[in-house]
Amino acid sequence: MTETIEIRDDFSALLKRHVVPAGGSGLRGAVLLGAERTGAQLAGAKYDSKTQFPVGFHPGKAGMLRVESD
Repeated sequence: MTETIEIRDDFSALLKRHVVPAGGSGLRGAVLLGAERTGAQLAGAKYDSKTQFPVGFHPGKAGMLRVESD
């Protein structure tokens, strides 16, 4: 079973779609620049060195987990 995570820009245009196992969010390699994070539940989400975050965002403080790239 999987779920789909969609990353959209400020104008609701789809930037990237990720299909991940249900019950866990995988944001490896995601481009989150300009992504709306209001209300996002990021604790436990996995990211890697290729994931791009907005300036000033600290994934560790949001409870995200850094993993090695596949």
